[in-house]
Amino acid sequence: IPYISNTNCIPAKEDTNATSELNSSETPELVFEVREVDQGYQLSKLRQLTQYAVVKTDFNQIMHTALEGILTGVGVDRCGVLLLSPSRKLLQPRVMMGDDAESLKQAFVIELNDRKSVFSQCIEQKRSIWFNLQTAQDYKVQVDDELVERLSQFGFLIAPLTIGTKVLGLFYADRHATSRHFEQQDNESFTHFCQLANVCFVVSMS
Repeated sequence: IPYISNTNCIPAKEDTNATSELNSSETPELVFEVREVDQGYQLSKLRQLTQYAVVKTDFNQIMHTALEGILTGVGVDRCGVLLLSPSRKLLQPRVMMGDDAESLKQAFVIELNDRKSVFSQCIEQKRSIWFNLQTAQDYKVQVDDELVERLSQFGFLIAPLTIGTKVLGLFYADRHATSRHFEQQDNESFTHFCQLANVCFVVSMS
């Protein structure tokens, strides 16, 4: 299902000359695919991860399988993994999938300079967080980060990426490009993928 962004910016009908002049300077609108929830695809990727929990598998293969399940199975616009820097003061993108993923990968660097931020809390508490209008009072995003503020408009999902008891980074997912909110089932499915991937990471490093 195609989705055209910025539909509220499409100009009203005007005289021919003005419209022609406007169209000549317009840039093409981005068209994003609306990925609906696909339970069958979720199950196939969960089966793969279950196999990885038994048979030692490459770290990157586990990560990509989990992200594919989240992107197409849970039905998100973008998802990815952000890893902690050696100083553990930055989250930096390792892999991003989905709409406009490459530009997000270039820009999505999170400073962990506020222990009350939703990202710091996720790492410290080692639990997944669904950031939305209801949870916004309990957590905060970096108010000085314009990108994160934009992403928080429709909510996002984050969960710790761990090996044993050590947090190495975060899983992330949003539906920002198509202006859709998450439901409780989406959060549960996302969390399931992340938790199973973390089990696989332990086996991978054993």
